[in-house]
Amino acid sequence: MTARDLLDAAWSLYRSDARSDRWWTRGVALLARQAIEQALREWARAEAPGVQAATFRAQLLCFASESGRTGADQAPYLWSRLSSACHFNGYELPPSGRELKRWLEATEPLLSTPGGR
Repeated sequence: MTARDLLDAAWSLYRSDARSDRWWTRGVALLARQAIEQALREWARAEAPGVQAATFRAQLLCFASESGRTGADQAPYLWSRLSSACHFNGYELPPSGRELKRWLEATEPLLSTPGGR
């Protein structure tokens, strides 16, 4: 699946009737996080092949600083928030629908190349 496919699936789940399901937020967050990871892989394959040998954290930082994509500087933070939302914490509330929407919107520009190419 492409990064676009994954984010479209996240949006679809976000808009679905599954909101009453307690796992709904984690599903949306997981799909959005996977979209970021796939966008990073697609970017590395096309524009920075040497980056693929680095650790994931290093790849994410390179993506944030070198990809030239709008909002890419927020990619490490966004990935971290989505990753936290994927895990169950008995002492933490799941993200709200508003937070999920904001994260999905912030993920959108990470999927396109600079200049809309």
